[in-house]
Amino acid sequence: MGEKTSRLRQALAETQESEQQVLETVLAEQGPLLRGTFGRRRRVCGTAGCRCTKGELHESAILTAGVEGRMRQVHVPACDEARVAEGVERYRRFRQAKTKLIDLAKRKIMLVDRLSQALLAPYPKDRPLPPPKRFLRGERQKRRRSE
Repeated sequence: MGEKTSRLRQALAETQESEQQVLETVLAEQGPLLRGTFGRRRRVCGTAGCRCTKGELHESAILTAGVEGRMRQVHVPACDEARVAEGVERYRRFRQAKTKLIDLAKRKIMLVDRLSQALLAPYPKDRPLPPPKRFLRGERQKRRRSE
C-alpha cells in the first residue's frame, strides 16, 4: 500500500503544479480577447475591365464567428488587422488553457478517488464491508475498457 499511495500522492502533486502553471497563464492574460477566426478572402468585384477579371483578385481581411448557430463574417479594416489577429490568437490560447484546466481537474479527482481507495482498510477483517458503490462503478468501467 505504501508504494502505491506514494506514487498516487506524487502524481497528485504534479497535477496540482501543472494546474497552477496553467492558472498563472490564465490570470496573466490582459486581453482583449476576440472570439472567431481571422482570415483573408479573395474575390471578384464584377466590374468590367477591373484587374480582378484578369486574375488579380481583391483581398480583404475578415473576422468569422458563429452567432446564433450561423457563421457571420465582419470586414476588418487594414488599420485593425494586427490588433484583431492578436486578439483572436489570445482567445485561442485562453480557450486552450481553459480546456487544459478542465482536464487537469478531472485528473485530480480521479487521483483523489484512487488514493482514497488505496487507503481504504477493510473492517472487520473476517467479513469486511464492501467498498462504496462509486468505487465499484469505477472498477466496472475499468474492466469494460480493458476487455
